Amino acid sequence: MADNEHGHLVRLRSTGQTILDPKDDLRRRTVTDVGGEEVGQITALIVDDKERKVRFLQVASGGFLGFGRRTTFIPVETIRDISPIVVHIDRTGQHVASAPTYDPEFIDDLALFAHIYGHYDLAPYWGAHPPDGVTKITPPDRG
Repeated sequence: MADNEHGHLVRLRSTGQTILDPKDDLRRRTVTDVGGEEVGQITALIVDDKERKVRFLQVASGGFLGFGRRTTFIPVETIRDISPIVVHIDRTGQHVASAPTYDPEFIDDLALFAHIYGHYDLAPYWGAHPPDGVTKITPPDRG
């Protein structure tokens, strides 16, 4: 587990906490991209267990009967609108598909999360400087 001043990033269900109002729970909602195309389904919420804030959506897409399914994390900063059954993000499905893939062994790896934020051209929630012990990963050149 990464040790940082913000707490650990964990799945909401691992904290023993719940969403205050069940209608605000985004899990099982469909994610659509900037063009309205389906990206996948939210399977978990990744929260900072100290600040108790959702930081990432864990989204599964593709596959058939569970085979070939791809899972990735999408920063909550990409959300542009939420309806009762759909979460709309401000990125393309292609952009999400090229994001780093989810690895269950690195659920609390801040270097991985820094890489994901870089992929989405966002500053990490912990600010411009990574906590001690985390190597800053430069996002790929988009030029």
